This record gives sequence, C-alpha cells and structure tokens, in this order.
Amino acid sequence: MPETNTAEIKPRYDAVIIGSGLGGATLALRLGQAGRKVLVIERGDFLKPQRQDASAPVGRYLYHMAPDRDAQLSYVGGQTKFYGSALYRLRESDFCAVEHESGTSPAWPIAYATLQPYYAQAETLFRVHGAPEGDASEPPRTTSFPYPPIPREPIVAKLAQRLAQSGAGVWPSPAASTTGPADPASCVPRATRITASSTPRWTRKPPPSARRWPPATSSWPP
Repeated sequence: MPETNTAEIKPRYDAVIIGSGLGGATLALRLGQAGRKVLVIERGDFLKPQRQDASAPVGRYLYHMAPDRDAQLSYVGGQTKFYGSALYRLRESDFCAVEHESGTSPAWPIAYATLQPYYAQAETLFRVHGAPEGDASEPPRTTSFPYPPIPREPIVAKLAQRLAQSGAGVWPSPAASTTGPADPASCVPRATRITASSTPRWTRKPPPSARRWPPATSSWPP
C-alpha cells in the first residue's frame, strides 16, 4: 500500500483511533457522522488472498493466510477478516456479579438495558440476520433482527430437524452477512484505505472474499 502523503494529514483532529477493526471502524463512523475530524491509524494492509482456481475448495482459513501461529496479523478490518460472523448480544446475567471459588467478579456499572438500543443500531449497521425464537437465553429486545435468518445448507437443515424432533432447542445464530435474504449484495459498500478526513475517501475495493462479512466494510462509507 502506498504511504500516505504527509501533506494531506491535517495538523489537528478531534479523535485519533488506533486500529481499523470492528471497534475502531464503528467509532470512526459515528464520530464522522457527527461531523468530527477523525484519523484512523492502521499498521496493516488490505487482506489480499490469492485468486484460486475454479476447482479449488471454497473458503480460506486463518492458517492458510498465516501458517506461523505466532505471526502478527494486521489487516484493514482487523480480526473481522477471520471470524465466523456470529454477533451475539451479551445476556442480562453477564452484567451481574458472579461468585467464583477464588472470589467475586463484580457486576458491571451498567445494565443490559443501557446497551440495548445500541445493540439494535449495531445489528442494523452490520446487517445481522437472525430470529430470537427458540433461544431461552435471548435477552429482551425492543426491535427484531433487521434481517431474517440465513437459510441453512441442506445437510445442516436435516441435522437441525432431527435435533428439534428429539426435543433439543435449535435456533439460528445471529450472523452478520451481506448475502442473506432480503439483503441484496448490491448494497455492499466499497471499502478502501482511510485518509485524513471526517469523510474517508476510498481508493480500492476489498477482495471478493471480504464482501460477505460486513464488519470489515460496513463502518466505512462508500
């Protein structure tokens, strides 16, 4: 990736964010939308998987990209490049104090209800597909998932049916995806390196393998 032209970097910013992962990208988006001047610093480049032959197996895993388990992974989009897209909300009990053998883990200073509206915003931003029915631990929500569950593959659907018939609870994982139902892929924003601006400019698109998982791209405007 070409080095940033230092002449483009403004002398002052309202916020400097280190890292372009899920947290940094989301914060940069909201601050930019509020009219703040934001600089995002990312030491990694875009993930550039090699183009595969049409007969090659679908999917690239972390060990394909970094055989050395001790290697430092730094990419635009952070660890969203290597995660399963499941975006669960914390449960109400997660905010409570927990008694352990060696002591007490204190309660959070806030409750689930404080974060509930922000969870709803995040699920819309990251195009989360899911359904609350069936999950007994699902916390209260004022809005449903923004998109319906992603259809199961035939073999998974058969397994889920057999589990349900045996009395086991089966429900879809909340998954962030741009290829699910009622969410056309044409809405996927382009994402490229961020520049020194409250409205980042983009110079290149993410590789095709990155377009399925929106956290790597949703927080960056087209």
